[in-house]
Amino acid sequence: MARQSVPNLHLVLIGDGPHRPAVEVLVDDLNARGYVHFLGMRGDVHVLLHHVDLFVLSSKIEGESLAILEAMSAQRPIIATAVGGTPSLLANGECGVLVPPGDAQAMAQAIVDLLQNREKAQQLAAFARQRFLREYTIDRMAERYLELYVKAIASRR
Repeated sequence: MARQSVPNLHLVLIGDGPHRPAVEVLVDDLNARGYVHFLGMRGDVHVLLHHVDLFVLSSKIEGESLAILEAMSAQRPIIATAVGGTPSLLANGECGVLVPPGDAQAMAQAIVDLLQNREKAQQLAAFARQRFLREYTIDRMAERYLELYVKAIASRR
């Protein structure tokens, strides 16, 4: 569906996992090798993120995703499944689009919507970057840990 609406759409898969061979077979069965690209494990994801129009995470199970934090830091529009800590990271949709897990139609529609509405995509990306800078930098995380330690010590007295 997404490729019909956005004919020049390319899917770049970064990372590996036990399902990669099955996904590669599916891509071959769909004759999609020309626009689905498997990059495998990479140490330069933070660089690659600056070359994509959207970041998509379709996890069925997720804690607080480092990948989403990287996309927020890179100021990329984010589409992700509403699982685990993802809704919290994305401020319940204020910093990215949340879709139900396993709903390929909703994911495809969200991709098309953001690719066709660049203003909305840029606004979500800017909100995500602002949230990252406000809540998830190393300095901010260190402050939070220090606050926790101070409270823990105070409660023991």
